[in-house]
Amino acid sequence: MTFGEKLRETRIEHNLSQSELAEMNGPAARALYTYEQLDVIPRKNNIRKLVEALCVSPDFLLAGQAAASGRKFDGEAMIEKAREE
Repeated sequence: MTFGEKLRETRIEHNLSQSELAEMNGPAARALYTYEQLDVIPRKNNIRKLVEALCVSPDFLLAGQAAASGRKFDGEAMIEKAREE
């Protein structure tokens, strides 16, 4: 199961719309759409907001992402690379 699928399923289990989750100190509704539909992995601070709002662990949402993509998710390296560019 992908990150986006886990996020969507967990949000629905909590009976929340994307807008409602966004209002709960989560990322913007538009960002939630990209996470769920396009399977974009959010930045660390948005992952933290999501796990707090949904009462799940980061490991739950991110488990399997390294295997699925063939590489380890490294948020710090991604941020550093973006800064360099």
